[in-house]
Amino acid sequence: MSLAPLFVLPVLILAMFVLPGAGRAALREPVHPRRNVEDFTPVEARMVRFVVKATNRGEPCLDELEVYPAEGESRNLALAAGGARASASGSLAGFAIHQLEGLNDGRYGNGRSWIADRSTGAWAQVELPEIVRISRVVWGRDREGNFIDRLATEYEVQVSTDGKAWRTVASSADREPLAPGVRLLSGGPLTQSLVNRFAPVGTSLSPDAGRASTDYRIDVWQTSDGLPGNTITALQQTEDGYLWIGTLNGLVRFDGIQFKVFGEASALPNTRVLTLLASRDGALWVGTDGGGLVRRKNGVFASFGRKDGLPGDIVTALAEDRSGRIWVGTPGGLRCWHEDRLQVPAYLSGDAGLPISAVVVDRDDALWVISQGRLLVSRGEKPLARPSADDPSAFSTVLAVAAGNSGPLWFGGANGYVGAVSNDTVHVFREQSGQLLEAAWALCESRTGDVWVGTANGGLRRLRDARFSSLTTQEGLSDNSVRCLLEDREGNLWVGTVGGGLNRVKPGKVTPFTTRDGLAHNVVMSLAEDAEGTLWVGSNCGGLSARRNGAFAPFYANYLLDNECVWTLLPGMDGSLWAGTWGGGLFQIRGREVRNFPVARPGNNEPVIALAEDGSGGLWLGTLQSGLQSFRDGRVQPAPAGMPEFHHPVTALIREPEGALWVGTSGDGLHRLENGQQKVIRRGEGLPSDFIRTLRRDPDGAIWAGTGGGLALVSNGRVTAFTRAHGLPDEVISQILADDLGFLWFGCNQGIFRIARLELQRVAEGIAKSVQHIGYGRGEGMESLE
Repeated sequence: MSLAPLFVLPVLILAMFVLPGAGRAALREPVHPRRNVEDFTPVEARMVRFVVKATNRGEPCLDELEVYPAEGESRNLALAAGGARASASGSLAGFAIHQLEGLNDGRYGNGRSWIADRSTGAWAQVELPEIVRISRVVWGRDREGNFIDRLATEYEVQVSTDGKAWRTVASSADREPLAPGVRLLSGGPLTQSLVNRFAPVGTSLSPDAGRASTDYRIDVWQTSDGLPGNTITALQQTEDGYLWIGTLNGLVRFDGIQFKVFGEASALPNTRVLTLLASRDGALWVGTDGGGLVRRKNGVFASFGRKDGLPGDIVTALAEDRSGRIWVGTPGGLRCWHEDRLQVPAYLSGDAGLPISAVVVDRDDALWVISQGRLLVSRGEKPLARPSADDPSAFSTVLAVAAGNSGPLWFGGANGYVGAVSNDTVHVFREQSGQLLEAAWALCESRTGDVWVGTANGGLRRLRDARFSSLTTQEGLSDNSVRCLLEDREGNLWVGTVGGGLNRVKPGKVTPFTTRDGLAHNVVMSLAEDAEGTLWVGSNCGGLSARRNGAFAPFYANYLLDNECVWTLLPGMDGSLWAGTWGGGLFQIRGREVRNFPVARPGNNEPVIALAEDGSGGLWLGTLQSGLQSFRDGRVQPAPAGMPEFHHPVTALIREPEGALWVGTSGDGLHRLENGQQKVIRRGEGLPSDFIRTLRRDPDGAIWAGTGGGLALVSNGRVTAFTRAHGLPDEVISQILADDLGFLWFGCNQGIFRIARLELQRVAEGIAKSVQHIGYGRGEGMESLE
């Protein structure tokens, strides 16, 4: 953490700046640390200057100053990458992470921001490459929401076409000031206890996390983990499940945890391994650089060299055909191991001296080789020849070849081409325009039909549906020079690199979505799907996002909602979307129209943690300190007379079709309200904890309660508690969902997990003592477990 910030926000919670009801129509909301939008009448400008007159504390900090055009594509014109130049009145000395480049580098977060060298009279500006008509400026103090000091509270946005005549187009003059008495909470014990008790979703994802993509997870092993060297030359998996790794410092066996190295002391004649082959009889064949051919069978190494008929002591390629013959490629020619000896088949006698760099046997038992950059094939025990009328070598010098699971033979060229030979026809795939062409060093077709290409310096390429996508060091690969590839029996892709060690590219079972995918914020607090199929995402002080037609986008219909902490969402029967916020009141969204209603305390809105419809056009609200509230006739008010008072936070609400209301509290258990009667279920009545985090109602009327101490089922007047003793992986249950296959899904502090509902019912009925769960965590692609 930098020493420059004066105080820090907790990760999951920020007390909001309160928007007083009075004057709301005339004034905009107060400034916010994360994001502020300044819209104005379109104006021509080349320079945009942000002048700070006052801050809440300390020298001002800007985490990106963004400028948007009045017409055309909505893109940030202020980016340095687009040619814009930043300047300022001065930068804070002694902090490299807070210099001028942090103003417009396009990267969010306190660690990439600009801080001025003075508290008042400071300014920062961007000069655009040319004069443009603009109509919006966006700025913030910390776009990730972790710091709230150094926030500009009084400011002007000025524009100029020549740097001499300046015009003010926006300022803080039309914003409400921070309400008196409102404090920005730090991470003290009270705040942390609130987070621990109430956070309904609370998923935190780093937008800069080093990962491959939403489809894959990459793990890396290097010399520090036990490898004898970081250049991986060959990969194979034997029948016993071991992964065998060729390096220039020995042969390695990997069981997923430990590496065992075999060198000259293990009877390996040479430690420079060039190629590997796991044959069907259980043997492992090793081609070395100077030690000839080696076979490891039943734990015993045997070596074969010139005296055994090998043309030389360098073995570059190995393959096995249907009859069990082992084909051996060397710079001095091609041989095969058959009937316990090396030999040259008569039909290949004329080709025996060709230098061979690769050997492959395809599904039809045809033998393919690469010799001096040319691709040749032998079918039906005939001499090597060009594979078809279209010579693959005409497209490029061929460097790599692999047999496809689906039929075609794949080849890769020195100029970046990837091709397939099928039915004597050559199909060539070239990377899209604008992508760097890299020599293809390795190929592997996966069981799903993807073709992976290891390149000389461009990392991995995945060919799917005739289009390439990339996985490089930018996405988490340890090195961009890929020497060899192998798909194991579980569908993982193993990647051997030149100097970067061993990588495993694991298909993710969980696909995370972050700001890179269109979310407004990476800390997600609430989720809801409306009747039209739109998925709404409420964030921690980043407002709402919506997923439509498979794509996420921030919902920016009204600035009142842009920076709110949205803790609960409820699609209404009338088509409205209701949003309960932490300090910003209750919001109603209908199309692009947004209405805001204050909650409980004038001038300082009560946090809304839970929502439910009341069946007559109104709403029930669960709040932090004001118990159960009612929304009716356009305003929020205390629950009607005759309703019980709740002196603990109301954290979850569910209404039954017949009208009964279930109320979950933090500290006082579960309450059922119907016709003026109240039934209370606490630990004494069977709950695992009195701290209720979430509720779900099954179609048969059963109530599931996620608590801070386990899961509870309330059904037919009986309460059943489920804890670790019954097979749960965690006892803090924050979300419960059901799918169409009979499973219940749970969110907890250890990720997510699912359990068959039938298994839970069997425990509740006393038929079984425990349940089996399937968990999903970091290993399955989750970036955060909570």
